[in-house]
Amino acid sequence: MTKFWSYLLIAGLLCACQPQTNEDRSIDVKTKQAQSTETQSEHVARINGQDISLSELDKPLRLALFDLEWQKYKLRKARLNQLVETASDSHDGAKPFNAELLLEPPFPPRLVLPIDNRPIRGNPKSPIRLSVFCSYQSSHCARLQPVLEQIEVQYGSMVSFAYYDFPQGYHRYAMDAANAVRCAAAQQDSRDFQSSIYGAFDDLNQERFELIGRQLRLDEATFETCLNRKTYSEAIKKDVALSQSLGFGSVPIVLVNGLYIKGPQTLEAYQYYIDHELARLGEKITGPIKRKKSKLPLQLQGTFIGDSSEKSRAIIKLVKTGQVQTFFEGQIVTDGVELTDIQKDRVVIDNQGQAEYILIQASFGQAGKEFEAIDGEKIDADNILPDRVRDSAANGTFRDKSKIILDRNWVMDHLTQQDVLAGHFKPAEHKASGFNLMRLEDVEGNDFYETLGLRPGDVIMQVNDDWLHSGQNPLWDSLRLNNEVGVTIMRRGRPVRYYYQIKN
Repeated sequence: MTKFWSYLLIAGLLCACQPQTNEDRSIDVKTKQAQSTETQSEHVARINGQDISLSELDKPLRLALFDLEWQKYKLRKARLNQLVETASDSHDGAKPFNAELLLEPPFPPRLVLPIDNRPIRGNPKSPIRLSVFCSYQSSHCARLQPVLEQIEVQYGSMVSFAYYDFPQGYHRYAMDAANAVRCAAAQQDSRDFQSSIYGAFDDLNQERFELIGRQLRLDEATFETCLNRKTYSEAIKKDVALSQSLGFGSVPIVLVNGLYIKGPQTLEAYQYYIDHELARLGEKITGPIKRKKSKLPLQLQGTFIGDSSEKSRAIIKLVKTGQVQTFFEGQIVTDGVELTDIQKDRVVIDNQGQAEYILIQASFGQAGKEFEAIDGEKIDADNILPDRVRDSAANGTFRDKSKIILDRNWVMDHLTQQDVLAGHFKPAEHKASGFNLMRLEDVEGNDFYETLGLRPGDVIMQVNDDWLHSGQNPLWDSLRLNNEVGVTIMRRGRPVRYYYQIKN
């Protein structure tokens, strides 16, 4: 036993031998607690005679400390979800299952941003301002974009967005991409260009910027001059300096009226703080916000949006039975549950009169082992996909892409050369419905395929919910007739989902 522990034990025995009244004990405990509280709240160190308080120590660490609190919350939330799931699985069904969840996320620090004249997307007088700090080569920032779109749709004029450039040093083209977005904004609304940049976040370079600019009908000479001169580099550096002064390290960071949220987070996480701010400001929530998230044992694994609601469908897994089925709007999913609306990222169900929603697990990718061919035949993915692809599908881990914006006139101009474009498809070794899937070859330098983000060797698996194989190629009609097109490809043994929005 060390001397320290020996002294501590002796001291404890001596204290225990001295008689104390109840009043003495009460006073002693209160004194120790007060001293402990004062020590922790007021003084944690003395350096050269100067006292250091806990609040002084924590001030520059507040973001890092909050990040730790958020990690603790996530661990607790995951454990709580496990408890609820276990209780639900063991529930005998004699009475309705009831679970009241009271765990709330920690409240973040509020940061103050300087007022400047940067463009604001949405209502400039909205009660909620989302300040978004991102790098255009960040996969996390790309993944955040569909969530921000959902927030914009759900809250309407109650929210607005301000974008700050925070290119990460290890992202080779992030600074140039930020400059390109600002160059595009000088000619037109930068939203389409920005979305297309995120859609190609892992394939950015000068040629890509120029390709997107031509496709979106920017003035080429003006745009290229802006790119080459790096016109907005100083403005971007100011954003970087601001980000660093606030203590930011990685991206994305979203401030909700200044409330610090490190991401990307789920839609519900952002909703929580947006709703808090609306309540704090006394604002009444308006807009088509469906609040209740379903707790039914159902997993949404994919959605396909057709030209009409009759053609849209959702792939839903019934967790208790393990069945994966395709449902249309108006169909009964399970007892007392009707599918009422299919959206890009979620479905809405009527659960015995209560409107609820189920979020998709993989934004645009199908999960599960079955895919559906054009004739409705169920195809076992084990027969056509390599193990890594099949496992990614089963786990909902498609590498989803943000949407790429396409100009309809540009699309139609290229489709006049449909036969030439079709010549780049060659049979692959995998099959669906007895037909070979198709692989792209010799597409380097091809404006059409490069704009779509497609590369040599990509195996095109599906266009929206239709197989693309040697017996049919639905890509051309989908691009010609639809406003939204999703394409699933196999690239180097892994599935990737591209999403295109075609605008007039």
